[in-house]
Amino acid sequence: MLRVALVTTCFLLSSSVKASNIYFAGVGFVSTTVSAQNTLTYSSKFDDRNALTEPFFSRLYSEIEGFTLQNGDVVSTGLASLKTNNDVTLALTFESEELVINQISDNEYTLKYTLDAPILIYDVSKQTVLSSQPIRLAITDFSDH
Repeated sequence: MLRVALVTTCFLLSSSVKASNIYFAGVGFVSTTVSAQNTLTYSSKFDDRNALTEPFFSRLYSEIEGFTLQNGDVVSTGLASLKTNNDVTLALTFESEELVINQISDNEYTLKYTLDAPILIYDVSKQTVLSSQPIRLAITDFSDH
């Protein structure tokens, strides 16, 4: 699902933005980290790389590193340079989340977790957001404990 979101965003980027270099800067929050820790109970755990989050970060970076856009540009990981006039950065930003637990019977539950995580496209030299592509990730599970 994450790959589909990234591919869609990169497709939109390739048709609308002309850039010398395209970088994937990583993961952040729409709000400040302190505010995210108070409002994003689960996704705020991804504010740094650690043993818990490493599988997510490894998968994310392996999906995006070297991804070739439709126009032939290649996405790199790292930070863009202010020295170049035409660099663009992508960032996955966590905005909101919701966890809903429904009890079906004494021992059965359904769980649904939803994360809104827009991908921002940012022009480094102009210091402006070019686009924000809304992404909603959801997972539903069943538990009989």
